[in-house]
Amino acid sequence: MHGHGFALMFLASVYGMITKEALRKQVQTAVRKAVVLTSQGQSGAGGWTYTPGSGDEGSVTVTQVQALRAAQNAGFLVPQAVIEEAVKYLDKCRTPEGGIQYSLSSPTGPRLAISAAAVATLYNAGQFDGPIATDCLKYVWDQFRANEQWSKGGGHDYYAHLYASQGFYMAGDAYWDEYFPKARDQLIAQQQPDGSWQGDGIGQVFGTSVATIILQLPFKFLPVFQR
Repeated sequence: MHGHGFALMFLASVYGMITKEALRKQVQTAVRKAVVLTSQGQSGAGGWTYTPGSGDEGSVTVTQVQALRAAQNAGFLVPQAVIEEAVKYLDKCRTPEGGIQYSLSSPTGPRLAISAAAVATLYNAGQFDGPIATDCLKYVWDQFRANEQWSKGGGHDYYAHLYASQGFYMAGDAYWDEYFPKARDQLIAQQQPDGSWQGDGIGQVFGTSVATIILQLPFKFLPVFQR
């Protein structure tokens, strides 16, 4: 389901750019089926995990909500109840610190990367001023400022930046204007001679994809990441 979420978000994002009618119909069918799979794969608690309907955890949940938002932006019907249950799931995963824990069954405290992903996801769900998004944004922002998170490049930092950049961008200039110059300069410094990024040691495809998503945010190329 993790890969499914990213695939759905991609197909929904490029759907409006397709000019060949036969290909457009293929993508349309794929997106509709993907929305059904995501909707039916939601757990009773409101989240998702790596296989449909088998449980729930934060990292997969955020991919499904963003994918559904991209589909909705492209004009596809998305059940509102699915989004509402996902927001409730994130609320149930909220910790006293304001961040989000990995899952309901793993009360090990807030995870910075998951919390950053939750901020972006809540904004995608239209929850800009609610207490969940407000508390979670504060937690993520405080962690980034206290730990100079934008100057790191190992562990899960690329993953955290992928979502934190979206959250800070949508939260407004007060956050973005402080965050982006530091993150941008660090990403540029980490770029390899061949134009790629290693990104958390996972590989060039992942690292380069994350870096380009972050760096394109001010240019507003992708609707799902726009303010």
